[in-house]
Amino acid sequence: FVTTFLYTMAMKKGSKQVPLSHKYKIQRKVKSHHKKLKKLAKKSGMIRKRKEKPLELQIPKSWVHKEAMLKEILAQRKEEEERRGEFRATKRQKKKSKKDKKEKVEDSDEEI
Repeated sequence: FVTTFLYTMAMKKGSKQVPLSHKYKIQRKVKSHHKKLKKLAKKSGMIRKRKEKPLELQIPKSWVHKEAMLKEILAQRKEEEERRGEFRATKRQKKKSKKDKKEKVEDSDEEI
């Protein structure tokens, strides 16, 4: 009797129920771990965004004003690229000027 009792005590396993606080804690840890892995992958360059291919022009060959239309569209694209380039340049300049101002403030604080 004693041996069978000890045997059944040893074989019994606890309940698989988990307190909700523990369950949610595990979920938070897993979520933060996945977030960390994604961040590391992004930093190392494993994840890259796909570049969108420019749309090809589909103008019928038989159209009379095809060449004029193509020239016009290409001119519009060039203008747009130039505008983007100017915008980027002004943005870089603003960023650089802000950085210079911060450095000047820090230098003046150190002198005092």
